[in-house]
Amino acid sequence: MVTSVTLILPQAAQKIVVSGRNLGAHTQFTNLDTPFLAIRDKTADWAAGRMTPENSDEVTLSVASWTDAQIVVAGFSGAYATHAWKLNSGDEIEVAVWNPQTGNGPGLYTLRVSAAEPNR
Repeated sequence: MVTSVTLILPQAAQKIVVSGRNLGAHTQFTNLDTPFLAIRDKTADWAAGRMTPENSDEVTLSVASWTDAQIVVAGFSGAYATHAWKLNSGDEIEVAVWNPQTGNGPGLYTLRVSAAEPNR
């Protein structure tokens, strides 16, 4: 079950923390797809991460860590920002997680892409 997701910004490199329970465990990976995690841009009709026919784009994810309570996504990769496969402020995003050990899921969480962070 996904209980929260931190802000998602309109950029490839960013830290996204997915929190919940019974998320399972997975090794970290860079620029790959997995059958257990998808970040879907419902507004622009593309998805990063999950290997399924419905995700016909070539956007991949990098995951820094994955525990039963938290997944830390390090950003989008692969074909991000090509063919209009990019995040835009206000886009509706669905995060879907399947437990790698049990196959249970998806745990779903919906949010909108935030505006870019102000310069500090």
